[in-house]
Amino acid sequence: MGFLIDFPVLNCPFSIGYGAMEQRCCKVRGELAAQFATAARLYAEAVVVLTSSFSSNSHLKYEQLVERAHEVQRRSDLARIAFEEHVGRHRCDEIAFAAKVK
Repeated sequence: MGFLIDFPVLNCPFSIGYGAMEQRCCKVRGELAAQFATAARLYAEAVVVLTSSFSSNSHLKYEQLVERAHEVQRRSDLARIAFEEHVGRHRCDEIAFAAKVK
């Protein structure tokens, strides 16, 4: 008999028992959640670089940093949309929730 551990970054419970870890939710959902988390982190880092280097860079360098921040924001938005669309279509959020309730 195993027990449930919740990994909040992936929002995906795992059942631990008999020395093996068994994922109890959609694999694609976990992959999309990880991609979204990475894209969001990269966006946050780009914003930190942009705001911390405002006074120390030329206008051209600042514009490049702004463009970089916009690009990683777009990627983060696309990753979020892919995650939300998958969960909505596949309804794997309900599977994860049901596994937590058991």
